[in-house]
Amino acid sequence: MTLSKIVDNGLCIGCGLCESLTPESIQMVMATNGQLRPKVVNSLAANDLDRIKMFCPGIVAQGPKAETGATMHTVWGPIFSTHKGWAADENVRFTAAAGGALTALGIYLLGSKKVDCVVHVRASTENPLLTEAHVSRTKEEVLAGAQSRYGPAPVLRH
Repeated sequence: MTLSKIVDNGLCIGCGLCESLTPESIQMVMATNGQLRPKVVNSLAANDLDRIKMFCPGIVAQGPKAETGATMHTVWGPIFSTHKGWAADENVRFTAAAGGALTALGIYLLGSKKVDCVVHVRASTENPLLTEAHVSRTKEEVLAGAQSRYGPAPVLRH
């Protein structure tokens, strides 16, 4: 299977993983249908295409396995329980989306040094109508990227 066949067969989800694996050969671009798609800018070596095919979510999909004690949902997988939550910090809670839970979690993980960075999406700095993937390394960067974004973004580009 070639990269163009993945796209032509509607299997590409616009994640940008192929660009991250071969940044010198592939760039994610906005297609005329408003979706991000890979564009080959320099020829791909055979081993590059093999690496892409090993990880591309458009052609490699593994569903979760049922687990004892969990309710199996066809989309979300095994569910043991559900809970409501929100950020304790009012600034985060009312600045970020959905009560700021994920933003607060990202800030906590960075501050506690449990992670080196948080990969998320934010409004594009060049065109705020567009969404871009961003790697945040500080609380301020995570907070600056808070809010829901529903446009296409190559989240695995980085």
